[in-house]
Amino acid sequence: MPIYQKWVDKGKYDGKGLNKDQKGLRAFYRQLLNLAANSSAIRKGKLYLLSSPDLGKYGMCYLRYDQGETLLFAANFDHKQSLNAAVHLPDLIRLGKAAVVDVAGTRQADPAQLSNRKANHFTFDTSRNTVHIRLSPGGFLVWKIR
Repeated sequence: MPIYQKWVDKGKYDGKGLNKDQKGLRAFYRQLLNLAANSSAIRKGKLYLLSSPDLGKYGMCYLRYDQGETLLFAANFDHKQSLNAAVHLPDLIRLGKAAVVDVAGTRQADPAQLSNRKANHFTFDTSRNTVHIRLSPGGFLVWKIR
């Protein structure tokens, strides 16, 4: 209740009483909920679970896609060890020359992503249609790849 009261802030619901970490978590969930509400791939698209021995017991990676966009999700449910994995994408999803874009749809040389940790990272090997994922313990990352 005390954290909720800090967010309520005497009926203003502005979160001014939250500390930096709490504000960061709130911002992350705001972005995630906006992505879910505005993404046709999430609302109406298909789900494709990706597998790789590198994901181990605690890693998860999947695609949500439709005609207009493809989102790549990765999560590390291990809260002690980082996850480093190479995951091959199915032939129906070709990286080709497609630029990676952030969840806001802005093309950038070093794209931003929706992530709960700064150390989380994706790199793409377009020649092998493979994604290399690095996630910190408890890390979660979403990239819009088309």
